[in-house]
Amino acid sequence: MKIGLIIQGPLRSKGRTGRTSSIKLNALDESDIANFNCVDNIAKTFNDFKSTFAEIICVTWDDEETSLINQVQQSIGQDNVLLLKDETRQLRPKKAVVGANNKYRQFYSFLKGIELVQARGCDVVIKVRTDQYSDWDQLAQFVEKTLIASPNKVILPWAVTYSPHQIADFYIASHAMHMRELCQRYLSRPEAMDLVHRDLFYHWSFDLAGWKLPLAKLFLGKRVNFFNKKTVFNAWQQHYVIAPKKILDQLYWRGEIYEIADRAKMLFEEDVADMSTYQAKLSHYKAQKKRR
Repeated sequence: MKIGLIIQGPLRSKGRTGRTSSIKLNALDESDIANFNCVDNIAKTFNDFKSTFAEIICVTWDDEETSLINQVQQSIGQDNVLLLKDETRQLRPKKAVVGANNKYRQFYSFLKGIELVQARGCDVVIKVRTDQYSDWDQLAQFVEKTLIASPNKVILPWAVTYSPHQIADFYIASHAMHMRELCQRYLSRPEAMDLVHRDLFYHWSFDLAGWKLPLAKLFLGKRVNFFNKKTVFNAWQQHYVIAPKKILDQLYWRGEIYEIADRAKMLFEEDVADMSTYQAKLSHYKAQKKRR
């Protein structure tokens, strides 16, 4: 099994940090955000884990600051930096101190990164962010063990008890061909939901071409309800595996350690023996919330 690590994102990243991650976008002020130079983080990731991965590449944009492009190429090698022209559809900006990230940019660049590491012989891919750092060796070990047992599963950082029809996207891993197909599907279909985490869940869990059909929008809606609950949890059982908490415990985001604001809202590998128990965990959380 040859694993390629794809470090995806901008070379200068503005937004929340590990310390302020729990603050909602519309409640942020300037003191809560960082304008983070990612070059040193990318170089550290490359140097610390080059013996773990068959390939490590950085995928970023050709309109990044020229000085930063030159620095990252010098740090990890020009052949390991993929510069892309943005050819994705545009999203309407949100009104906040930090504007909306373009979800299509993230998965377009992931797709192009997959194509490159596949061409170099990798059959498994892990996507991480340019502005985050963790023990990616531990993640690689978990990914390899998981995909031997469950070849077509997608490994995700966590699941959320309050909204099981969402996908967390800090780090994502799967077999390269499977991940490539999921990215292509996501980029070629109409938007299902505005929020990227729900949009991904519906597109990756259900191969439905006609998202504009009223029945599909009604059934697979913004909330898990009596009608769609079984379908949502079946999707988790069939398609996804949750990574261990220790990966997130060691994660730095824009230079600050990630702080988990409410542990009860998050599920990791050690919390869920298999995805059939996810529904029971959700019910327990709802019961606890009602008693507060």
